[in-house]
Amino acid sequence: FVACRDGYCSETREEAASMATNKHRAIYDAIDNGNHRNALKLIGTLLSKKPDDCLGRALKAVVLHRSGQVKQAIQLAAEVGETKPADTDVLEALLVVYGAERMYDEATKLFDNAWQQHPDSEELGTSTFQCLVRDAAAIK
Repeated sequence: FVACRDGYCSETREEAASMATNKHRAIYDAIDNGNHRNALKLIGTLLSKKPDDCLGRALKAVVLHRSGQVKQAIQLAAEVGETKPADTDVLEALLVVYGAERMYDEATKLFDNAWQQHPDSEELGTSTFQCLVRDAAAIK
């Protein structure tokens, strides 16, 4: 596994993962600062190189939602959800979209699928429980 950046190549997965994490961090920073246009630009660059990046696609759904493009955000969140992600960062990003639209049942399905994939994960178990509580509270 080799990843290249700025003419330098890394020989380890850790170095390649670090490069991806830095790109995600820049996207998070743009979102946190309310700079949605820049966030979409960064996401576009990331997805042009890695179109299947679930976290990038989930973050794009968040940015679309915050930009008022709710239908597109929900559609993209559903597409990412169909991949049955188990990464907590992806799940939390999708929860932002589904939570804002009070679609707690969709969030519950996502976290439940992830917990079924990793039944020993206390974090996923707790998050699934929290989603179930939100879903039950919304029904009342």
